[in-house]
Amino acid sequence: MANRGRAEVEGLIGFFVNMLVLRTDVSGDPSFRALLKRVRQVCLDGYVHQELPFHKLVEALQPERDLSRPPLCQVLLSMQNAPGSTFELPGLDVESIAIGTGTSKVDVNVTLEESEGRLFGTLEYNTDLFDRATVQRIVSHFKMLLDAVATDPERRMSDLELLTTSEQLQIARWNDTARAFPQASIVELFEAQAAKTPTADAVISGSQCVSYAELNGRANRLAHHLRALGVGAEARVGIALERSIDMVVALLGVLKAGGACVPLDPSYPSERLEYKASDAQIEILLTPSLFDRDRALIASRPATNVNVAIAPEQLAYLIYTSGSTGWPKGAMITHGGLSNYLQWAADRYAVADGCGSAVHSSLSFDLTVTSLYLPLISGQPVTLVAAGADVDDLARVLCESRNLSLLKLTPAHLEVLRAAARWPRRHRRHRSDRPRPRAGDRRRGAPRIDVEVLARARARHAPDQRIRTDGDGRRLLRLRRRRRR
Repeated sequence: MANRGRAEVEGLIGFFVNMLVLRTDVSGDPSFRALLKRVRQVCLDGYVHQELPFHKLVEALQPERDLSRPPLCQVLLSMQNAPGSTFELPGLDVESIAIGTGTSKVDVNVTLEESEGRLFGTLEYNTDLFDRATVQRIVSHFKMLLDAVATDPERRMSDLELLTTSEQLQIARWNDTARAFPQASIVELFEAQAAKTPTADAVISGSQCVSYAELNGRANRLAHHLRALGVGAEARVGIALERSIDMVVALLGVLKAGGACVPLDPSYPSERLEYKASDAQIEILLTPSLFDRDRALIASRPATNVNVAIAPEQLAYLIYTSGSTGWPKGAMITHGGLSNYLQWAADRYAVADGCGSAVHSSLSFDLTVTSLYLPLISGQPVTLVAAGADVDDLARVLCESRNLSLLKLTPAHLEVLRAAARWPRRHRRHRSDRPRPRAGDRRRGAPRIDVEVLARARARHAPDQRIRTDGDGRRLLRLRRRRRR
């Protein structure tokens, strides 16, 4: 606001401009004309307080401060509607020169000026958040929005189109991923594979190794035992076991019984484990002591398949976020979503062409879903890296394993494996097909990526094939929604 609402200050020299914080209510999906009336009223109500300095408002409200953004508002709109005037000096030609400061005080600053019945504007942006191409698209979308509301102001906000025709076609091509997968749960997929390759190695843990037939039998015995204890459809069963063959048996046994797995990493703080167990409302907790106590009883159960009916919308497992933004939050993954993802990934990653995977991550980490289950539905072995092992142990497993089908790593693992200088050349790798990030780029929720290390890994292990992935839990949720369309 110019903040010169009184005649007494109009002639004074000085900076009176003040920021006015406004909030637009778009609830109810109004038409543009109706929204314009709302905005007009909001502005009129705000003008009553235009003389309150912005910094005084911040002091009074005491919002949580963050050095990465200004308080209260991050987008600024300035309308220069003061009457134009010519500044003249005798014997001189005078013209205004725009001076760039090289910095942006807010995330986005839009300045508009009316001249000869037309609007001209500039958009200043924070280059830590946006690049030039993104801002150009934002401007293009804004112009399309203005054209649409000028043509038909009665259209509802949800009907207004921001994207150009070429952008709509591009998104349609990106989303043309529909595929028909067999209506089979992970239990059915694993049991079919166990019947197909009963003598093949299924899980390797140190000096121990079990075949597909043995793993299926042990999981069946546990499933029958859990059914006898009352575990049924979607019963939450906590699994507090370190990486071991018993852990894999527990996962498959719970799923075969119709229950839902709740991974609980024993290395986590007790307070966090207690919170997850309470929030998930687990009914049974599988621990090493329980396995040791009931091992003989479990071994006496039938080794035959339980054959419990599992619906696609039935809960398969409940996995929790890291809790970096507060308390952990549970993501509920259904059998339909899990099955869709695993069948897609098995084909896309060509897991059957290699020799299995190495599982080095916590059961509570969603990338374990890919590393653990994919080989087990593809007839390949899973090698478990011992719990508490360091990077040398992981490097040793990679050196001893030949032609792994899949290895899922975080960027941090890339760096430490490179430092260990023991990363074998012969394994295939799948990496993101996104454009290479610039040095210092960071994705929210992900560690900083060293571009040079990533480039070396790509050139050495995946020169021809790179597959975009993100959190498996988010992918599973998306696949579940896609299947319902």
